[in-house]
Amino acid sequence: MTIDTPPQERSTRERQLGDASEPLSIVLEFTRTENPQDPHAFRFVPQSYTLRVQGGSPELLVLDWSPTLLADLRALARPGSDAELAQRIGDALRSTLIKTSWRPLGRQVAAAADAGRRVLVNLRSNAAELYALPWEQLTVDASGRRISELQGVVLRYEWPDTKTRAAEPAPRPAGGRALMAWSAAGGRVPNAEHLRASKDAYRDGHLSFDEERDQLAHASLDALVRKLARASQDGDPYAILHLLCHGEAVGSSYGLALSDEREKSAVVDAAALRRALAPYAKTLRLVRPRRGLLLGRRPHPDGRRQTGADVAGGRRQPTDRRPRPGDPGRRAQSRRQAPGDRRRGRCG
Repeated sequence: MTIDTPPQERSTRERQLGDASEPLSIVLEFTRTENPQDPHAFRFVPQSYTLRVQGGSPELLVLDWSPTLLADLRALARPGSDAELAQRIGDALRSTLIKTSWRPLGRQVAAAADAGRRVLVNLRSNAAELYALPWEQLTVDASGRRISELQGVVLRYEWPDTKTRAAEPAPRPAGGRALMAWSAAGGRVPNAEHLRASKDAYRDGHLSFDEERDQLAHASLDALVRKLARASQDGDPYAILHLLCHGEAVGSSYGLALSDEREKSAVVDAAALRRALAPYAKTLRLVRPRRGLLLGRRPHPDGRRQTGADVAGGRRQPTDRRPRPGDPGRRAQSRRQAPGDRRRGRCG
């Protein structure tokens, strides 16, 4: 955890919060105690992990991957899931961490957000299953508030030993251009609802979005690449890609159910999507797959097809294996934050 040390004459509250002009930065690093060398050596049983906060010693915790938790996670991924469900999962995550450093850190996060200070919470782990959890719902204190409810808080997921690709131009200009691409090839998607919400969010964030120009309906991978290429050639590249579709099984993994040129389903795996987006990494800085985040090998907890847009791989995987080459070691998210940052919630 990095907190600036303010001058002695500042008030007690200012000393607790640090310099409001600099973000409060917290790193939470999790390691599975069983087979830590294998990111995918996971079983649906209670698992022990160590949590190391930057500058601290490892702290032991146990996460119970119970049938109740798995059922709640499946329910949360469905359209129309209620706030009580998100609250229950957030409280369960906090209970798991209650005897660790997260308890005082959560209070610091809440206090900093209330004071208008930007907060960066970085979650880092080589245990791939932890990326399947909706950490944005983590409860920060006894009030029951969750990370996703706090103004100016960004939750970033980092895969160890990856490096962020530099943006061009640097520094990036304010605002940017957003593209919404959607496909109903794998089943109905709420594209109209997402379009309305995205237009409001982009307007509030001073981002460029024209419904006719910046929407790609029945998106195929080839059509998506052509759209990105044309924008780059025109000198007005996209900075954000909002991708709405379903996830379907592809071999032992999952992929994105995009359209083919006949608007039928063509499942695109993580590697194919990464290769397609890589040429635009320096300008395309944020990819928002909806209704969840994807790409990996874990099967659905009950063996069913993944639904809701979501998991090409059944879990949220670090970005060197997911389609966000512009930021291969991190994924930024929050529900309400500064313009240009990500807005996302597990339940879409």
